[in-house]
Amino acid sequence: SCLSCALLGLLVRQAPALEPAMDVMLVIDNSNSMFDKGGIGSDPDLRRIEAAQMLINYLGVDSSASHRLGVISFGGKAELTVPLTDLTDDRVRERIGSAIANPQRLAWTDPAAALTLALETLRADGHGRRRPVVVMLTDGRPEWSNRATENEERVVIKELTSIGERYREEGVALFVVLLAGDGLSPDPEIAEIY
Repeated sequence: SCLSCALLGLLVRQAPALEPAMDVMLVIDNSNSMFDKGGIGSDPDLRRIEAAQMLINYLGVDSSASHRLGVISFGGKAELTVPLTDLTDDRVRERIGSAIANPQRLAWTDPAAALTLALETLRADGHGRRRPVVVMLTDGRPEWSNRATENEERVVIKELTSIGERYREEGVALFVVLLAGDGLSPDPEIAEIY
């Protein structure tokens, strides 16, 4: 799909500047809004999983660099699905691909928790000479049980901004791939705020 090609192209274009190796945390939004919801949903065809599989299968195959890849799935909470793993051979890539192949629908959406876990995982694993990279596949909007108040939205935006600053200060490259399904009307809040 176009999403798969774009994601792979994004990292391939970055590769020369990121040599000799990268630690890549792939952060996948599996919240309720990503799945089919009565004919609508941001990614009911699981294009994010297709794109992630392509990244898993091709990251570093034409390079002598020793890349590592980890995966975080998130909804209302973030879970480390695959710890940072050396992409040494096809069996390792297949094991990572199998771990994400059938995502479970998760309630709510907390991108701040996912981005924080990604950063903590990179720190704990001591990327050293590897270039730390986070790739997030999401529809871009936090989701609560009720309509968020303006104050709740301000708190989340402030938290996301703070996390972005930490990424910048620590030299972690962050790529956010926004997903939107054909059945969804454009959400101006995603483009303007999140």
